Order: sequence, then C-alpha cells, then structure tokens
Amino acid sequence: MHTLYRSVRERWAQHGPIAVLHLGDDVMALASGRSDQAEVVLTFSLGLRQLVAEVLTHTPPTPLQLELAIETVEEQVMPAHTALPPDAALVTQDACLWQWAQAMGWCVDVDQELSLATLEEGFNLLVAHAQGRPASVAGVPSDPRFAATLVVLRELMHHLHFKRITLLAPA
Repeated sequence: MHTLYRSVRERWAQHGPIAVLHLGDDVMALASGRSDQAEVVLTFSLGLRQLVAEVLTHTPPTPLQLELAIETVEEQVMPAHTALPPDAALVTQDACLWQWAQAMGWCVDVDQELSLATLEEGFNLLVAHAQGRPASVAGVPSDPRFAATLVVLRELMHHLHFKRITLLAPA
C-alpha cells in the first residue's frame, strides 16, 4: 500500500493530505498522508469477491442483499473514521473503479472527479433495478460486482466523510 500511495502522490500532485483507496478482490485498503510517505495505512478484511460471494448472490442483487451489503461495509469502515485527516482528498487509480465508472458513463479517458451526490444517484438507480426496473431502463449493469463496488464506495465515502473521489485514468 505504501508503494501505491507513493505512485498516486507522484502522479496526482495536489498539495495537502490525500487518502489513496485500493479496492481489491480480497481486501480494501486506504493509505493516507500529507507528504511522499503514507502516515496511516488501514486495511479492511473485505473485498469485492467476498461481498459478491457472501452477500450479493443474485443477479441483480435483491433489496435485502443491498441492505446486508451496506451493513457489512459499515461494520468495516465506521471504526476508521477518526484515523484519517478530516481534509484528505480521496483518490484511486484502481482499474476496477475506473471501469465501473465508465459503465455508468461517468468517465471517458481523463482523470475524473465524482461527487458523493453522483454516487447517490447511481445508488438510487441500483435500488430501482433491485426492485424490478429493467437494467436497460435503470441505467445500471446487473452484475453483482458492479453493485458491490457502488455499495462499498458509497458507504466508505459516507462514513469516512469524503465529499468526492478522484479516479485517475489508467496509465
């Protein structure tokens, strides 16, 4: 995670504290700091594969599964809310998050900032799909991994008080 943090810090030359998100199949991690070295590294024993295998088992996920996914993510991230600088900018260069945002039409080929409000809109579409609206009308993929990514990102941003995330385009 320290290497990923340094890579993002070099590439995204914003001043001030950053929190670099890695959302993997088996683990989620955040590395945060104000300089070239991460000062805090948080690792969560939750990944996309686990969330899909254990909670979001239907395609599309059911409303109850979405609620259980939210609870699962909250249990992981809520205790970390005091560990990060309150003014840190959330940044990721994870390809899975870039592809997820492209599926929603939110990213083209340059770095993209997404607000929490945008994620809420996407989550509302996901809920409508879970409640029976066809994917073509709801505007979201039916894939449970897509749902897992959206739920994790939404809950992480809510509970760790991030207003936006910057998705760095794949190099």
